Amino acid sequence: IIEEFEKSNIKVESIPKGIEELSSIKDFMTGLPKELEKNQKIIKDCMEIYATLDQFHHKFEDEEEYDKMWRVFGAPQETVVRIEKQQGFLDKEKEKFMKQMENHKKDFNTQISELENETSSFKKYIDGEAYEEVAAIAKNIKQRIDEANEYAKTINNRETLVEFEEVTDYSSLEAMKKEFMPFYQLWTTVEEWRKNHHSWIYDPFDEINPQSVEDISDNSNKVMS
Repeated sequence: IIEEFEKSNIKVESIPKGIEELSSIKDFMTGLPKELEKNQKIIKDCMEIYATLDQFHHKFEDEEEYDKMWRVFGAPQETVVRIEKQQGFLDKEKEKFMKQMENHKKDFNTQISELENETSSFKKYIDGEAYEEVAAIAKNIKQRIDEANEYAKTINNRETLVEFEEVTDYSSLEAMKKEFMPFYQLWTTVEEWRKNHHSWIYDPFDEINPQSVEDISDNSNKVMS
């Protein structure tokens, strides 16, 4: 039972590295009172055993057993004291993390603005001979949009964990992706077609994969239609 309390105390006094860990610790602390109630019966049983041994004037060979008895008796109150102390520390950490998040959100908004500029100006690429370069740019933009969408979800989750009255609306990122996807599909399809077309023309016939030819052709027709 002492080991269980020690594990709980370690969890309570752990230092969070971010909002997610802070929320996890606070949730754990919230549920501890019920766990303490469950352990009260075990502690009562332990103390009754010690009392019975004392009635029979039992002497422990190891003095540490006496120390253990009082540690068991005082363990719940010790945990309660640690929870109260840690609560103030976590409140300060919460304020710190919220300020950090606000700074991250400002930087993130700058990244979103840059993506908006890049996607809106992407239509300037019209030179088919530069398909490799343009396709690489398209892939890079799409990857950054996907990463931005994931980070937006992370921010919203953190805002929920710290109980923001209203989470930030990042729906513009999904709209941006939807608007950009036709350009992405066009240039990556052109790249795939041009690279494979060279192989289809010049490679030995028996080295050509007919299923690959069919799949690429079907996908190209679908994108271009």
